Amino acid sequence: SYNSGILQIHDGNYSGALSSLSNTKCNYNLALVQVLSDKLSEAAKNLECAPENAEVFYLMAVVGARQNNNTMVYDNLKKAIKADSKYKAEAAADREFIKLFGSAEFDAIVK
Repeated sequence: SYNSGILQIHDGNYSGALSSLSNTKCNYNLALVQVLSDKLSEAAKNLECAPENAEVFYLMAVVGARQNNNTMVYDNLKKAIKADSKYKAEAAADREFIKLFGSAEFDAIVK
């Protein structure tokens, strides 16, 4: 059912994906569909125990932005960029962080 859940994410069937991934824990794809379903606290819990990599840190920064937690955004963006520098340019243009555009701390991270 895991693979079915991944396909459902791509099809925009988030409730189906959540159901298919319900036996999964500490997983990036589960956290992604939780973010897309506005289940931010659940997504953060899954990301906290997921294997650490740039994607996980970046999605955690998105969760922080949606929760208006700037510390979470900044800490995780730094980690994501350190793990993969491509996230610097991505974050600089990502509308998820629009409220932070122009702030000194955000600019210091993405410039």
